[in-house]
Amino acid sequence: MAQPECGDGMKNGNEVCDGADLGGETCFTQGFSAGMLACTPTCDAFDTSACIDVCEPKFFCTNNADCCEGFCVNNQCVFP
Repeated sequence: MAQPECGDGMKNGNEVCDGADLGGETCFTQGFSAGMLACTPTCDAFDTSACIDVCEPKFFCTNNADCCEGFCVNNQCVFP
């Protein structure tokens, strides 16, 4: 019996994902609004480069990206 390995198309062992087997994860579950989640060739991470994050203003933030066109100051979005 062949040992499970990265590239066999089945998520197993310590793999985060393998090929199209993303373990039920999607761009949405990774914090994005839409798009196509993929697996890295090394099976140790998701490739989110095709995920889309539609910016929606938030009141609580951890960085400027959370605030669309504003700035994150003391965990609150501040708009110019």
